[in-house]
Amino acid sequence: MGRLECPLLLVVGEDDQNWPAHECAMDMKETMERAGNSHLLTVLSYKNAGHLIEPPFMPFARASSFKTVTNPPTKVMALWGGELVAHSRVQEDAWRKMLRQHCVKLSVQPSRGLVDEKFTVLVQNLLPGFQLTIHALHQCEDGHSWEAFAHYTADATSIVNVSQDPSLGGTYSGVEPMGLLWSLRLVPGSKTGLRWRKMNVQTPMGVTISVYHGHQTEGFLDQVLLASVVVERWYMAPGVRRVPITEGRLTATLFLPSGPGPFPGLLDLWGWGGKLVEYRAALLASHGIASLALNYLTPQITKETGKMVDNDYFETAYRVLEQHPQILGSRIAMLGLSLGAAVTLRKAVYSQVVKLRCAVCISGSHVQPIDGPVEQFNALFNKNIDKIHLDKDNQSILRDTLLPIPTDPSLKVDIKHTDKATPGSSSKGQFAANNRAMLRV
Repeated sequence: MGRLECPLLLVVGEDDQNWPAHECAMDMKETMERAGNSHLLTVLSYKNAGHLIEPPFMPFARASSFKTVTNPPTKVMALWGGELVAHSRVQEDAWRKMLRQHCVKLSVQPSRGLVDEKFTVLVQNLLPGFQLTIHALHQCEDGHSWEAFAHYTADATSIVNVSQDPSLGGTYSGVEPMGLLWSLRLVPGSKTGLRWRKMNVQTPMGVTISVYHGHQTEGFLDQVLLASVVVERWYMAPGVRRVPITEGRLTATLFLPSGPGPFPGLLDLWGWGGKLVEYRAALLASHGIASLALNYLTPQITKETGKMVDNDYFETAYRVLEQHPQILGSRIAMLGLSLGAAVTLRKAVYSQVVKLRCAVCISGSHVQPIDGPVEQFNALFNKNIDKIHLDKDNQSILRDTLLPIPTDPSLKVDIKHTDKATPGSSSKGQFAANNRAMLRV
């Protein structure tokens, strides 16, 4: 029994007069507990039930004539055991639970949806007290695999609902409806330091959700699979259009929502990583906002000239949105992360061309040279590069390069007023006035 690798259900009657099935089941349980594989075992032991536990509603036989297959054959009156009413009820209960053991049902709804849409994971047809692991596996576009898993125990309803029931361990604990996604991590043995990012937004993020017997933590490919489904998570909703933009020497992609418009618009800027990152703009378009993902650190023009872009580059991108026939020119926003947030702040306050309805800055800073091209960000960073330090895991901490917050007004964006201004004057900015929820007012 210690070598058993698949789930085992033992159904025994404690009044079995033919075989000592109950005593054998208890011995097997002890053996598997010592071997460490008792998580595979479920024992259904019934009082007042005999040997012949058959499908439901079969007529009860406490004893019957029985001919053995021994040589020579022997005919005996075998006592099977059991009590009429109790045994009949046991046959019904055991049958239902046997079907659950072999017919675990897994459903994920919706199985196809946007990445910011919650799904519901249900596992049904379980035995009360049944221990299981729900596992999520995703292979990203660079070939690396990511996984998450959680441990659950079925209650009297015989159902596990990930949206309502607490995980008892795994990559997350507690009631976490979307924990199978946000706790995804690289599988053991993978290259370290990787970050998950969607590169091709025209294909879905495919995630395989699986159910395994017991509380597992590793070696999922070697475990007995009880049920599995594949779900698709999309950044582009049906009807969203992806339009590469090269006019004005831009390197950008415009995502237009489904329908004729006109739509509110948004200029989407990422940070120091460079490249053209499209997935956030695609998702915003899926929610009705025409979004332009802009590469401003490694665009084609920089590759050709060897020079970083100037302020006109961002204003050209803004005009693409402003002049597009399906975009409301009076309802344009900017969204920036990290360095993109710093650029967004500067444009919101100082640009005489960029007239934003609102600005959203994520994990950014107003500490920056307020006059000059993006290249001056590099100069500020290089000036303070000696302030970078490492933590105990040899990971770089850059935050001190912008500390302490300077008092020199030429080194930080000043947003205290409400009208536009040019760098060097008392700073103004529409930024603070109408920062409403993504242009929907």
